Amino acid sequence: MNKQKKNSLRWLFYALIGITFGIVDFLYIEPISRQFQKQAAMILFGLAWLIPSTLVALHEIRKTTSKKPAILASILTWVTGVIAYYTLYAITLSLDSMVVKISWGELLLDTALWSIAAAIGGLVVGFLVAIIYQRTTHHTTFH
Repeated sequence: MNKQKKNSLRWLFYALIGITFGIVDFLYIEPISRQFQKQAAMILFGLAWLIPSTLVALHEIRKTTSKKPAILASILTWVTGVIAYYTLYAITLSLDSMVVKISWGELLLDTALWSIAAAIGGLVVGFLVAIIYQRTTHHTTFH
């Protein structure tokens, strides 16, 4: 398999991790977090979202030794997770099985706002993972 195809498959894998996490978040993590006090639920929820983004960024920085791909991989993972989450939300809403309903306009706005937040969060996580990796492994060839 050539290098370009391997790279494409790696990025597809990162997107699939995000999609899988968005589905798991919708089906399991959010309902579980409702069982905890609000502050504990927010911490649990935030930590859960850090796991896939951190692992993807770490994998990419090891492969490329460059900050930019690590940041982009982290962004991709979070944004695809948000899109998967809200796609499931829309499906559930269209099936009329939700207890709390929101309008389609609110759903689209939430999707857009959380996608922006995911892009910013992915940028920060990817950057921090790259910097920490660089400092702990003493790599000096980072871009």
